[in-house]
Formats: sequence, C-alpha cells, structure tokens
Amino acid sequence: MSSHVPEAYHKHVIGAGGRSIQRIMKKYGVYVKFSNADEFLLLGGYNDNMDNVIAWTPRKNSVNLELLRQAVSENISPKVHPPSFILMSFTNARVLS
Repeated sequence: MSSHVPEAYHKHVIGAGGRSIQRIMKKYGVYVKFSNADEFLLLGGYNDNMDNVIAWTPRKNSVNLELLRQAVSENISPKVHPPSFILMSFTNARVLS
C-alpha cells in the first residue's frame, strides 16, 4: 500500500525517536517507510511524487493495511495542528502578499 502524507506531518506521525510509528507498526504487524522530496531526488525521482509513504506486510496481515491508514490519518487530523493567525500591521501584510 502506498499513500500520501504531507511532509509537514511526518515528524508528528513518526514521533520522538520513532516511538509513535513503531507502536503503530507493532500493533498492526506492518512495516512503514516515509520518504521526503530529498530522498526522491537522490534516487533520481522527482519532487511531485504523490505517494510518499509505503507500507507492506505479509499477506496474512493485509487486512491491517486499512487499519494502519486510519491510524496514520488520525495523527494528521486538523486537531493536531490547528491553524495559526498572526497579527501584523497593514504595511507588513502588503510586503507578504
């Protein structure tokens, strides 16, 4: 199974020292590999690859792939990183636009 998780969420899904993703992998018996744009470039790939997360498991655990997808999706919900707003002067806002 392969899917896309924005790179901004990779660190949160993987967790400190890989603990979060290790817990999920052990729970579902699935191996997960996260790739970023730099890795694709080193391998001769391209930046706009849609699938940057690859998961695989023995056929007997294939049912768990969908459970894995749901567990990862829960970690990247908008609740994790609520939108931030910055107050700034009109002059500074014009510089940004």
